[in-house]
Amino acid sequence: MIEWLTVITGSVVAIGTAALAFITWRYVRLTKQLVEASYKPEIIVYLRASQTLIRDNLEVNETTLYVKNVGPGVARKIEFGDNLSFAPYGGEPLESIGFLKNGIDVLAPGQERRQNQPSVADPFGDLSQLQVTIPVNYEDSRGIKYSDAFPLDFTQPDLPPTQGDPQ
Repeated sequence: MIEWLTVITGSVVAIGTAALAFITWRYVRLTKQLVEASYKPEIIVYLRASQTLIRDNLEVNETTLYVKNVGPGVARKIEFGDNLSFAPYGGEPLESIGFLKNGIDVLAPGQERRQNQPSVADPFGDLSQLQVTIPVNYEDSRGIKYSDAFPLDFTQPDLPPTQGDPQ
């Protein structure tokens, strides 16, 4: 009788130990995922309309180009694609914007860079001259690399970015 009691007690202790080991492993894994997520930056690029003026029967839109880190981690070595020669119709080329041309060394969570950018909406013009996609490459503080591409449409500058939240 005592032998059966010892066997049953040992089995219950072994099953309990295995269950606690599994639960501990799950919590360690979840904690690791949370820590990794806290390092991950998320860069977004978007436009916001500032003002609209009428000059020589053309509508001139003053838009602001934003680059913002909406993630919880620090973004480092932010570089932008090589199609920066794009100039919206009647505006300046994107390569004239310093932070797009030279990149950004560090962008903390919630931090942003911005630049006003005029463009002209010519009703008879080519609308493709008002649209561009900007590729963005960056890394987190641990050196893990990320890349995204953001379409910018100067005809509709108040459309929300395709990723992230610019609040």
